[in-house]
Amino acid sequence: MKMLLDIQGQGPAALALRCMLMHEGWQGPIHGSQALAASSDTQRSLALSVGSLQLIRACTGSMPGGADIRRVEVQVGTRFARRIGQGLVMDQEDLGLERLGRVVSWSSLVNHLQAAYDLHCKGAALRLGDEASGLAQDLPVWSIKVCADGDPGETALEDDAGQSALAGRVDVRCSAPGWALERFLPDGPLALLPDIQAQAMQLVWCAEHSVTARRFAALRQNGSSQHGENRLIRELNGSLPEGVEVLRFDNNMQNIRLKRRARPQILRIDAAQREASIWIGNAAQSLHPVAGQGLNLAFRDAAELARCLVDLEYQADAPQHASRLIDTLSGFEKQRQRDRWLLMRITDQLAKQSAGPWFQALAPQALMLARQRHLRQLMTRLFAFGPRDPWPIFG
Repeated sequence: MKMLLDIQGQGPAALALRCMLMHEGWQGPIHGSQALAASSDTQRSLALSVGSLQLIRACTGSMPGGADIRRVEVQVGTRFARRIGQGLVMDQEDLGLERLGRVVSWSSLVNHLQAAYDLHCKGAALRLGDEASGLAQDLPVWSIKVCADGDPGETALEDDAGQSALAGRVDVRCSAPGWALERFLPDGPLALLPDIQAQAMQLVWCAEHSVTARRFAALRQNGSSQHGENRLIRELNGSLPEGVEVLRFDNNMQNIRLKRRARPQILRIDAAQREASIWIGNAAQSLHPVAGQGLNLAFRDAAELARCLVDLEYQADAPQHASRLIDTLSGFEKQRQRDRWLLMRITDQLAKQSAGPWFQALAPQALMLARQRHLRQLMTRLFAFGPRDPWPIFG
């Protein structure tokens, strides 16, 4: 039995799956488009956890360029603004790591994965998408289609916190290089992440739709006085801890509507037709950015799927291979659903509940308890590697 693999997608999740398959020893052709289409997202910043970075380095031999995250700090509320370092701080020492993550641009990540994949293909002398692969004479053939990019579709389950985000680069004066902030304000979460440009950070400032629309309009006011931007800078700095100050908004700031959308199932098998469809990455789910886990979830999807597909290819000649294929892919879905729905519930609740008065009142006390080292390590590991311990990093 042979598997005809078709990977639909041109973004990071699809390319990561291709690289991981090649690293694990996939022997057959991989069909699907390889031409990168022009995208308005090329300069969009993406936050990669250390777990994702380890997966990328394992299958490409290196990591994409970007700005390292060495410390993550969580604070709640605006009253009596704290200084940097006085919230719940998690750093690389909690896990004995060199970094907790890295902020990269969409284009640099895609180019890094594409170059590694092209090198894999050249070394293996593979002709991708070659229909003369000889599969027709080796029937029966199972068709495996993987959707890695796009939208979860019309059947997606939604959770709407009623928020939009002002997102993009801001010029800053900051006394803590490699520092990232997650602050839960009365009108929504706010995040600042390191940026590859010196004296700049990436801002994600969430609030109810009308509030974000007002802020975005202030940046687009005509005239040379920049009164709207100056008022917005004062408003933002009033919500930040001492030790970091926003000086200017980039001209390419965006107003992004936030909503969680996820497919209820990520696997469909038609045994009679010998067909299986699998959804990973953005094709499976899009998350509120409050926990910064959307792309990291996609890389874990790709890593687990690559391992399963290569295991199936190695045992293609074994008896009862069709039933083994069904069992293996069903096990993949079961394992990934635990990861997906746990993180979706966490992000849903953080996005919706963090602006509530009870959260603003009680969360500071909870953060004080979370300063205990073993709790900090647990939280850091969850968001760095996902809810599995140990995570099977490629050898």
